Amino acid sequence: MNRNCFSMLGLLFFTAIAGSIAADPSITSIAPSVGTSSGGTTVTIHGSGFIGTSAVSFGTEPATSFNVVSDSELTAVSPPYIPHVVSLTVTSGAQASTYYVYQGNWQVYIANGSGNTLSVIDPVSDVVVGSPISVGANPCYIAFTPDGTRAFVSNETGNTLTPVNTTTNTTTSSFLSEGTFPNALVMNPDSSAIYLANDNDGIIAALDTAGGSSLWTYSTGGNPSTLAITPGGDLLGITDTSTQEVIFLNTSTGFLNNQITVGVAQDCIVLDPDTTKAYVTNNNSGSVSVINPYTGTSATSVTVGSNPTALALTPDRSKLYVVNAGDNNVSVIDTGSNTVTDTVSVGVSPKNIVIVPRGTKGYVANNTSGTVSVIDISDNSVSTVSTGIGSNPYALGVLPDGSKAYVVNSGSDSVSIIDTDTDTVNATLSVGVFPCCVAVSPDQAPLASFFYQIGSVGQPTTFDASASASPVGTIASYSWNFGDGVTLETSGPTTSHTYAAAGTYEVTLTVTNSAGTSTEQIFNHSSSRDFNMTSLAVTGSETISHNGGPTATTTQNLILSSSAFPPRNLEGRSTKVKFLTQRDLVNVLKWQAPQEGETPYLYRIYRDSSLTDLAGVVSSGRPLKFWDHNRKSGVVNLYYVVTVSKSGSVSAPASIAVTSR
Repeated sequence: MNRNCFSMLGLLFFTAIAGSIAADPSITSIAPSVGTSSGGTTVTIHGSGFIGTSAVSFGTEPATSFNVVSDSELTAVSPPYIPHVVSLTVTSGAQASTYYVYQGNWQVYIANGSGNTLSVIDPVSDVVVGSPISVGANPCYIAFTPDGTRAFVSNETGNTLTPVNTTTNTTTSSFLSEGTFPNALVMNPDSSAIYLANDNDGIIAALDTAGGSSLWTYSTGGNPSTLAITPGGDLLGITDTSTQEVIFLNTSTGFLNNQITVGVAQDCIVLDPDTTKAYVTNNNSGSVSVINPYTGTSATSVTVGSNPTALALTPDRSKLYVVNAGDNNVSVIDTGSNTVTDTVSVGVSPKNIVIVPRGTKGYVANNTSGTVSVIDISDNSVSTVSTGIGSNPYALGVLPDGSKAYVVNSGSDSVSIIDTDTDTVNATLSVGVFPCCVAVSPDQAPLASFFYQIGSVGQPTTFDASASASPVGTIASYSWNFGDGVTLETSGPTTSHTYAAAGTYEVTLTVTNSAGTSTEQIFNHSSSRDFNMTSLAVTGSETISHNGGPTATTTQNLILSSSAFPPRNLEGRSTKVKFLTQRDLVNVLKWQAPQEGETPYLYRIYRDSSLTDLAGVVSSGRPLKFWDHNRKSGVVNLYYVVTVSKSGSVSAPASIAVTSR
């Protein structure tokens, strides 16, 4: 062979290798697909195009380390992350992604107003964890981003806003508040901006959450107290105690949309999620004003009790509970008729109310009597929790699943934790000096995932959603839309459905977790304001409690063929075979021939749903069994088996998952 031939062969070899290195990466499976929020989980990733991988990331965080085993396999160690469904991304020139679920618990933060710190409570063990987090001077209120990755703390006398990384519980450089005495906060539902009320100089500031730069400011001309935002994030509602006005601003521009004068000393505001009503307490007038936030038209004024200081909507928005601090009672307003239908007696000097997400109970903090009143939402009957409650209870919070309520006792520098099933105090924990606010991180959307084993026309097709997972808690319900007009909700992950005709069916699965989170964002529609406890103007504004999103639903196309039918009764198992000194880990597939359609000619076995990674072929005249050799221990392998008829038509795949052991 001459030199030119060698040169040509070398060029071809180099080109082949370079082409392999430059191939775009793809991911076919990962194991495990869930891990703890503390990180440290070794994840094995299978696919192709991994030679030349430059980075592996979990959400926004780089992998602690990664190792390219071959072009079709790599391993990566997960970094710490809050409970969340994240994209696991491999970068090798181009990028390939799949989902990974971090599992853990919610964050519970307490702002210690005179201690200039945050305390962190573990919601499972009911203990204060770690050292206090130092923030600015006189922290007043806490707001989480909807995705829960950060919290922002308003520091009233520090005139700053402190961001907190919730994964590490560390702070970064504080943002300027653009005014003086900042207190109430509200977050845009898309996390792009945070809105801040500066009480002393009437400045409303919109700040970029990424770096704290000012997006716009607006002067109310008075003393703004509480804030609320429409679910779509387009309007910001503001109450001003000095001007007696309620103001609605465009959140993008800061321009005035409308304003209206209502009762005297507006304290609190909540917005109905359908955005047609805003409810505002008038502290000195003893009334609640009902306003259209887009037009500013006052629909009606509802007379309640003396000195209304807090209000909360039930989750179904049928009732509004208004705390009347001067009369030691709670007014219940029917939101359909805007009339008071009941008045409920509670403790002395009630200051705050929270309604559990399940909508069954409301908890009222009675500041002077040192008790918590529990209102049964079904009939407004009342019981009292006194044992274990500290002095001067004020702020309240609740876990997204409604299992625990947190009572901040500002007079005794403690937090009482109530089990909402028994209405008894689990623990009373010492925190910092003058705790004045409690905030719980939003529950995050679960992950919907399923595979199916296709049947023939008139025979069951089986579905398995066991791979679905929730960052906190478990999957509580599975809603199926089979694409032929039939829907079904199940409490377990497996089901079956029989199709009456051949065709292509769009199958959709939507899951809901045990806290009630699915695809929608859910707001905690409550608000409070108190001027009398200390020089601090303790406030509470609306927050997102359930950050539902698109990962809670998934869709696959199911093809039911009328000519070639898929194999029946597909089974899979893993076995070990010893050859001399080596052990071979083998996945064994078995199936039966279809009973309908054209006569099978052969069967093709694939390792991916796109039917491009061919594992092998089995003739219809041979035993219907396939051995897939050299598998990796602990890896979940998905197989898709199709029938090819003698005419060349190809069936829809039958699929099965086999874990190599």
